[in-house]
Amino acid sequence: MPSPHAERAAPALAGNGPQEDRLAGTIKNTSYTTNSKENKSADVTVASIEVSWRVQVRVTLTEWRGRRKLHIREYHPGPVAGTWWPSRQGVALDLQRLPELIQALEAAEAEANKRGFLPGGEHD
Repeated sequence: MPSPHAERAAPALAGNGPQEDRLAGTIKNTSYTTNSKENKSADVTVASIEVSWRVQVRVTLTEWRGRRKLHIREYHPGPVAGTWWPSRQGVALDLQRLPELIQALEAAEAEANKRGFLPGGEHD
């Protein structure tokens, strides 16, 4: 008996690639990757960090329905070789809050260095 997910996954393998498939568009729009007529600007991935062979963390700038967002999200391999799809694990912040996030990350880095958690920290 075929998997209940087989019917759902099949449309993503048809057509001219995952960007043009309805299913892929729906999944990508769930995490605010542009594929809709409402969003005329392109998303910009500013960083991608390989966590493991099955997980990437991407930092992406988006504009959706007139709101500019910063996404920090996990991506996992898609059903087509070489594709990565966004997961629900992550956070989306209004871009105007970016300075607060930078301050928080700098504070985390300083504390990690102080505790010797990073190479070159005080306890090395």
